[in-house]
Amino acid sequence: MRKKKVDSEKQELLLAFVEEATEMLDHSEPLLIELEAKSNQSGKVDNEVLNTIFRLFHSLKGGASFLDLHTVGRLTHVAETLLDLFRKGKGQIKSLHIDLLTQSCDFLRQLLDRIQAKFTDEGFEADAEIIIAELQGQIDQIAGDRDSAPGQAAADCARKVDEPSTALPADALQLTITPEMIKQFASEAEDLLAATEEAFLVLDKEPQNGRPVNDAFRSLHSFKGNAGFLGYHDLERLSHQAETVLDKIRIGEIAGTSELFSLLLNIVDFLREGVTLLNQGKEPIIPALPGLVNLVQDALKKVTTKLPSPAGKTRPNPKSAARGNEPIDHPVESPVVGLVQKETVGKTESAEASQRQSIRVDVEKLEALLNLVGELVLAEAMVVQNPDLRDIAIPLERFERSALHLNKIVRDLQEMATSIRMIPLSATFKRMLRLVRDLGQKTSKKIELHISGEETEVDKTVIEKITDPLVHIIRNSIDHGIATPESRRQFGKDETGHVTLSARYVGGEVWITVKDDGQGLRRDKILAKAIEKGLITGDGSALRDEEVWQMIFLPGFTTAEKITEVSGRGVGMDVVRRNIEHIRGKVEVFSKDGIGTEVVLRIPLTLAIIDGMVIRVGDNRYILPIVAIKETLRVGYDNITTTMDGQEIIKVRNKLHGVARLHAIYEIEPSNTELPQGIIVMVENSGKCFGLFVDELIGQQQVVIKGLSEYIGKLKGISGCTILSDGTVCLILDIAGLAEIVENGIPVSTLAHENTKTEHNDSRPQ
Repeated sequence: MRKKKVDSEKQELLLAFVEEATEMLDHSEPLLIELEAKSNQSGKVDNEVLNTIFRLFHSLKGGASFLDLHTVGRLTHVAETLLDLFRKGKGQIKSLHIDLLTQSCDFLRQLLDRIQAKFTDEGFEADAEIIIAELQGQIDQIAGDRDSAPGQAAADCARKVDEPSTALPADALQLTITPEMIKQFASEAEDLLAATEEAFLVLDKEPQNGRPVNDAFRSLHSFKGNAGFLGYHDLERLSHQAETVLDKIRIGEIAGTSELFSLLLNIVDFLREGVTLLNQGKEPIIPALPGLVNLVQDALKKVTTKLPSPAGKTRPNPKSAARGNEPIDHPVESPVVGLVQKETVGKTESAEASQRQSIRVDVEKLEALLNLVGELVLAEAMVVQNPDLRDIAIPLERFERSALHLNKIVRDLQEMATSIRMIPLSATFKRMLRLVRDLGQKTSKKIELHISGEETEVDKTVIEKITDPLVHIIRNSIDHGIATPESRRQFGKDETGHVTLSARYVGGEVWITVKDDGQGLRRDKILAKAIEKGLITGDGSALRDEEVWQMIFLPGFTTAEKITEVSGRGVGMDVVRRNIEHIRGKVEVFSKDGIGTEVVLRIPLTLAIIDGMVIRVGDNRYILPIVAIKETLRVGYDNITTTMDGQEIIKVRNKLHGVARLHAIYEIEPSNTELPQGIIVMVENSGKCFGLFVDELIGQQQVVIKGLSEYIGKLKGISGCTILSDGTVCLILDIAGLAEIVENGIPVSTLAHENTKTEHNDSRPQ
């Protein structure tokens, strides 16, 4: 009979299993040797080491069972049973037992090589039976029940292993929990819960889809195993309840319903809160645990409908499909707090695929590496651009060649170090699926979220800053933009509203776009609210749409007629602009009445190193981020206007813009005081342009951002500092901060020109 070809998805899972199983075996073998040494010295079993080895074999067995690797599953099952007898004090570990277990490890490595090459563990059944028989002989001997049926002890142990770890003896786990273990557990728990939530959201729409059921089950089981191993009983018990529900859905005993998945999503939220407590150094206690358990039990009593078998076929029971009547164990759970199974990235194109390897590195070490690379960038500039070289009259051809080669190496190293900190937006984007689902239910609207470009990578620090802005933008799109199904039908639209979340690279930035097909922003309502708040004079008819749309980012600004559970208090969008500008980003809004709204977050790829323009004002030098510069120019006297209150306005391509004199802001002596004698650098912030009056443009340079000392504090209009090639310290200008200074005193657009200075100050936060 011709064997069925393994599809690419299964191949990826198998390769991931091989990678993690290899690491487990690497971890197990030294522990076996340590266990033997301690047992021979004292005659007693080291419970901590023994339990760690047991968990490793248990995890291997679970993963093998899930992937239908029968030979690996049977061998690890019997080895695990032998270890379980030692855990319960029913026998003393001898060198013979250690020899058998290490032989099992060697044989498992052969099976892993087979899986990596052929995506199956078949072909070694005879060899496996020999080792299994030897292990079974020791099990029967220790159990002291030679008259019992072969394998009975193993079956008894298997049933007990499947129970929650709270059923184990109180002295079964004597584990010293270190801060590193807690940190690792919390990190992996966040990934597992995110994967579980994503699977639940898919199941909510496709309850008969078997893959997300297995994905969620595997993630929850790994979470439960880790929590139980570390003694976090509330987390373990609650995840076990959710796992039980999923197991019943897997075997077709009950059907998944929207209410049931809502309950499971709430459980995920409580588990997340427990992990948050851990990160805060607190115990992960869930006070609502008894109530949640009752809710799950009540839900199981109500949901009794079985899933229909597709096309009249019998739905197999996953618990018995893998190894006849032998109970299949749960999928891979991580030993101690390491090695969560993750799918490999990239397609497997051939059977002889190479194994992908990875290691875990502490974030603090990555931060230190990036800082050192930044120092190297500065050191390279200080050497290559050393002022002493200008005094040498003879050509330095060899030095220039060496300097060019050094520059290339430093740039490559910088890019590599930066890329290590880059993580994809996929996890952040997929969190929005839950948000859209919940908001759709609260507002009684049909909404679909479409995601694209989630593989786009940005700096980890940037990821942390954009999550809240995305939540606020999507919430506003659903509450204000997307209408109810009835209203959409009246406008000739589909009942289901669509929100698109996408990301793409544009130059040195990442553009994250949230677009909806709702009603669009109402210009008349925004202007009416602005007039009511005294933000503008007149009827606002002369204002461009872009200027009107920017008003929604003002603190306390809202056009909602009533306050709802979702929005209406005028908070949220000001958080969007504040967070994005804090990371030197920009927010742009585009909208068409009756068609929809599009919000674009333009954010830098990284926060550590930027391309800047060195400018001079008097004897001082500053750095301007290149991404903020629109153009540089000189203005004539005929294009300069001074208002009655002394504010300067320049005319550039028939548009009026405010001017900020840096020497006036920072109280320094300039080389030039007349605008035509200096240079105007046009910069942009949140869609508004204004000019910076400087004495000279020195040149473009890549700079490493350094934070200001706490002693100095936070300076308005300054985001940090850097070191130039001559060793001097140079301040980096913060365009958003300068814009706020300018808007409070000097107009930066025709909008500001129409307002009085007092009105402008009244509309801004103090």
